[in-house]
Amino acid sequence: MQKNYGTDTAKWRWGTIHQIIFFNPLGMGPFRELSVGPIEVPGSRHTLRCASPAESGKLHFKDMNGTSIRHIVDMNDVDHSQMVIDGSISGQWLSPHYSDMHYLWASGNHITASMNQETIEKEAKYHLALEP
Repeated sequence: MQKNYGTDTAKWRWGTIHQIIFFNPLGMGPFRELSVGPIEVPGSRHTLRCASPAESGKLHFKDMNGTSIRHIVDMNDVDHSQMVIDGSISGQWLSPHYSDMHYLWASGNHITASMNQETIEKEAKYHLALEP
């Protein structure tokens, strides 16, 4: 550790080592910019904000996975449910929602996501109907 991060342990930071990159399936080589990160991750596999680092190899200490969704629901107040998805909402790299939740997820923050059908219909920006 001292070799890589110096002898002043007061300057050592968990997030310097523990970071995650959300790789887009095309996000290798010339398409690296399609991936999101690296983002510092404060947790470990034993914490609420869990993230699991690689234990050896080239990606040693780099976080490879964690919780995919956090959803907090007060059943007496479903209009104010909180949630976050680590992979954001959209896998489409031109979408404004391509990476908007990655940083919320890493910082432990959430968005309000009502579970009340009337509220959802009233506040929805878009409606997609899939019919046979």
